[in-house]
Amino acid sequence: MLKHGANPAIYLNGKGTGLREYLLQEFDNHFDGVKTVTKLKRHNDNYQDILHYYSLVNVMNESHDFSWEREWRYSGDFQFKFHELVAIIAEDPEGFLEDCRNELGLRKSKVLNRIPIIAPHWSYEEVVEEMAIKIWQKDT
Repeated sequence: MLKHGANPAIYLNGKGTGLREYLLQEFDNHFDGVKTVTKLKRHNDNYQDILHYYSLVNVMNESHDFSWEREWRYSGDFQFKFHELVAIIAEDPEGFLEDCRNELGLRKSKVLNRIPIIAPHWSYEEVVEEMAIKIWQKDT
């Protein structure tokens, strides 16, 4: 991911400083009157850098603090092979797997049997269990 320009998400603590207001003001300056990427592209030669920057930054508050996640982000399409996946996060893991089987076919989707598919609402224990089961099971 590093070779392709991925970066860790940036979580900023806006408490006790004017940082939150400053960032919102800068955001408004960059996107004032901009409704589409095409319009931003016409008005700013550095539009890709601006989009990449804002895709990384989060200002923490009482209801939004995921700084513990070690989250990485990549702006754009990212090419990978199935064997490079560690886990997939899906709201409905069983439904996701079924959709993959329907879309990819049984033979191509078989590789997903070894990849943990976890839900964002699962507890830590459920995530660890699913990952352990998938890592240690034999090819099916």
